[in-house]
Amino acid sequence: AGLPGWQKLLKVAAGELRKSDSVVGVIQPTLDKDKPSSRELEAAAQLLEDDLGEEAFRKVITAALKVSNGLHPDFLRRRSTLLEIPFRAILTTNFDLLLKGATPTPEAYRRLLREGWGGPWDPRYWPEASRTDGESTSASMRLPGSPIVQLHGRIDSEKLVFSGRDYRRHLFSDSSYLTFLKALFATRTV
Repeated sequence: AGLPGWQKLLKVAAGELRKSDSVVGVIQPTLDKDKPSSRELEAAAQLLEDDLGEEAFRKVITAALKVSNGLHPDFLRRRSTLLEIPFRAILTTNFDLLLKGATPTPEAYRRLLREGWGGPWDPRYWPEASRTDGESTSASMRLPGSPIVQLHGRIDSEKLVFSGRDYRRHLFSDSSYLTFLKALFATRTV
């Protein structure tokens, strides 16, 4: 899609720090590595978020995730195909806006776990079968596909899971999130 990866996002955020800042000296070796571990990147993200503050950090990440020269056609084709597959739902830990969905809330959990689903024969996946004679099957006429839940929040929301503290807060401070995950894994194929 043309978005930067985790390491590049952290480099962009590190660029917002003052060069004399001690945090730069601590995280720079991690950001310069060829393949830092996810644990190292998580620690660097936590240091950056602590130094910049949650709101400023989120603004930097949001700006870095803007696609300036348009989305790659391969990505657009793959996303279109994904949305046409009759999944019960799509869960993603990505917080970008390329596959925009509901943020983790009790309402989103309830919809996903309790509301009925027509299965793969649901008309929303078969626009040809659900149209009346003379209707066009253009993309604008298509019904929406699977509901999407962005488990780590969205960059345009207040909740964003990016650093170690965010993961812990999300998992252990929000009992509905952990209950939702347990119920989902116990009752659905994921």
